[in-house]
Amino acid sequence: NQLLKSPWSVHPKTGRVCVPIDPDNCEDFDPFSVPTIEDLLSDINSYKGKEKVQDWAKTRMAPYLEFFKTKFLQPLEASIRAKRREIATKSDMTF
Repeated sequence: NQLLKSPWSVHPKTGRVCVPIDPDNCEDFDPFSVPTIEDLLSDINSYKGKEKVQDWAKTRMAPYLEFFKTKFLQPLEASIRAKRREIATKSDMTF
C-alpha cells in the first residue's frame, strides 16, 4: 500500500525486508531481489565461517547495512559533530 517504509521493516505477507536504496541508482533497484526473513534465517543457519561474526554479517543483508552505515549514518554523525563544534566555538567566543 505504501511506497515508503522504515528500513528493516518486514512486509507481513511476503516476508520481504525493506532495505535502503541508493537514490542515485534507484532505477536499478529490483524489489523482488531483497531478502526475505526465510532467506536471512537460512543464511544464518548455513553459515560455515570459522570467525565469530554477528548474525547480520552472515546474511545477504550485509551489503544493505553497510550502505546504510556509509551513506546515511556516517554522514549524519559527521554533520552532528560539525554542528557541535560550531556551537562550541560560538559559545567560547561569548563573554
